[in-house]
Amino acid sequence: MDRIEQAKLYAEAWETWGPQKQIDMLIEEMAELTQALLKARRQGAIFSNDVYEEIADVGICMGQIEQEINRSGLFKIVLKVEEEKLLRLKDRLTQEGED
Repeated sequence: MDRIEQAKLYAEAWETWGPQKQIDMLIEEMAELTQALLKARRQGAIFSNDVYEEIADVGICMGQIEQEINRSGLFKIVLKVEEEKLLRLKDRLTQEGED
């Protein structure tokens, strides 16, 4: 599926079910990803087929939300916060390397 088809599908899902249901779905999928990661770790693995499935589900839900945030013109706020957090991560890694 190309990006244009994906964007149309995301918009249709958002319009069909509305923001509340789509946000609830994201919360549910994130919880399922958490469970899959914990189960994989208990089994001595980092990743599993269940983890891959849940990552895909979370990614789809996040794609819908990101598209709506972008459509509203507010995605620049997300990008600004992301940049700040990346700089903080970089600083932490630099400090870790110095210890």
